Amino acid sequence: MEKKIIKIFEEYLSIDECATILRCHPHTIRNFIKNNELNAIKLGGKKGIRIPLESFEKFIVSKKYIPTTTKTEEIIDLDVK
Repeated sequence: MEKKIIKIFEEYLSIDECATILRCHPHTIRNFIKNNELNAIKLGGKKGIRIPLESFEKFIVSKKYIPTTTKTEEIIDLDVK
């Protein structure tokens, strides 16, 4: 039972995790959610917002979002293991 619960939570990202991946401020992620550009689930409280990994991946593809970086060879790997 415990492994199933952990697996479910691996399929969701926090706002901070999304911001880290996109190299932007968490407020930017909150604005995407507020403007219905990015799907999110509210679990309760301010820290209880989670973004489904599948929605996040679709958002990146649809926006053609390219994080700013000085290292052009750096690649973001979104695979969940």
